[in-house]
Formats: sequence, C-alpha cells, structure tokens
Amino acid sequence: MERKTHESALDEFLFERKEGHCEYFASAMAVLLRVNGIPSRVITGFASTEWNDLGQYMVVRQTHAHSWVEAYIPGLGWKVYDPTPPDPTAVSNSPNILARRLDLMRLYWQRYVIRYSMQDQIQLANYFSQETQGFKERWKNWKTPSFKEMLSTLKNHPWVLIVIAAVFLVVRLGSQKYQWRGTSWAPRLPFAVLMYRQMLKRLESQGIFKSNNVTHLEFLNTLNDLPPEKREAVESITQFYERNRFGNLPFSAGEQHQIKSMIQLI
Repeated sequence: MERKTHESALDEFLFERKEGHCEYFASAMAVLLRVNGIPSRVITGFASTEWNDLGQYMVVRQTHAHSWVEAYIPGLGWKVYDPTPPDPTAVSNSPNILARRLDLMRLYWQRYVIRYSMQDQIQLANYFSQETQGFKERWKNWKTPSFKEMLSTLKNHPWVLIVIAAVFLVVRLGSQKYQWRGTSWAPRLPFAVLMYRQMLKRLESQGIFKSNNVTHLEFLNTLNDLPPEKREAVESITQFYERNRFGNLPFSAGEQHQIKSMIQLI
C-alpha cells in the first residue's frame, strides 16, 4: 500500500493508517508478540471456503491468499491466530451454476488435456473398454423393428419425423458449403485456389515443383525458362489467384472460363 508518512511501516500501520490487508495485521501481531517475549511467526497460504458441488472438489483461487499468525504458548504449543478482521465492504458472491460448470470444464481441460497423467489414461481406457463391452451386449440383443413397428413409432411420436427432417435439412445445407474428400469433411476451396492447385499439378507433371516456403510471386519469378505461351498462362493464373485469394475480388463467369482454358495451355 502507498506510504503516507516517514515513520516505520509498523508505526504507520498501528498509529496512523489503522487499516490494510492481512499481511499488515499478521506482521504487526507477530512483532507485538515478540516484543512481549512470545515466540511467533507469520504464515502465508490460502484460506479457501469455495466448494464445487458438481465436481466435488475445493476451489483455491488467488483471491483466497491469506496471512495469519502462529504463536507458541507454553504447555499448548503452536496455536493459530488470525488478527485480520473481516472486510465490511466485501460482498459474499457464491458462484452460480454456470460459473461452477465453467470451473469444472477448466479443471477437466487441465487434467485430461494439459496434464493427462498415466492414471488418467488407464482410467479412460477402462471406461471405453467397459462401454465397448456393453455396446456389444446391447448389439447382440437388438432386433430390427418391423415396418409396422416403425410406422407405429412415428404415429405415436411425431417429433421423430421433425428430427429426421431437421437432420436432412442440416445435411443438405451443409453439403452446399462442404464437400466430401477421402474420409473427412473439408470446406470447399475457393475457385482461385482450386485453379492454382491444378496449375501446380500440371507443372509438377513436368518436373517443376513449388516449395512450401516459396510464395506464389517468388515461384513465378523462377519460371522464366518456360515457353512464352506457358509462362503467360502461369502469370495470368497467378495474378487471378492473388486478386481473388488475398484481395477477395469478385470475378465473372467469363473470367472463370478463361482461367480454365489457360490451365489447359500449361
């Protein structure tokens, strides 16, 4: 805290300021005890009273840091004393359900992603092993419902049709933005990127390769030995790629057809 006098820190706290945080109160008490011949020591740590009932664990935060005093009393040993009075302006804010859930997510992230100890790995492996065994048992006992049973289910539970329709709509809309490549979904690449990659494939078939650490303009400057017609086509495709990939400029259907034609010239 900011000093207001030229007196010692203890004198200023006891006789002038008369307020401060826990380190002031604990230090002052320890010094006064020692002056009176009572062995004492300042203890610093955390005094936590926050319990997360969702994860069943105690939360220790930086705001729970605290200082208190231990004094040696003959016949009793070291006894704990906390001279710091409660803050009259403090508001008791017990965390709501959302805050407790977020705290639990942070704990899981630290434990199962950042730290992920061998014990956690074994526990997770056992969990999946048990779940897999249970799935196998359920699969053996599962029977394919008849057509009449399915119609009866749809009749008694019309919301199933709504869910099916919603899933179909999401898949249909998603297919317009995403395309299937191999075994994973990937975003559709812009037309300029697709054309530039096709150009690179054609050059690779001729023994000309572009390194990953070379920009498109640097790569263009290395192609001066190409025949003029090919060099001109590569330059036009590169310029089109730069304008639309990095400049996000629109292009017409005529330009699109022209770029496709230039690909065939390489």
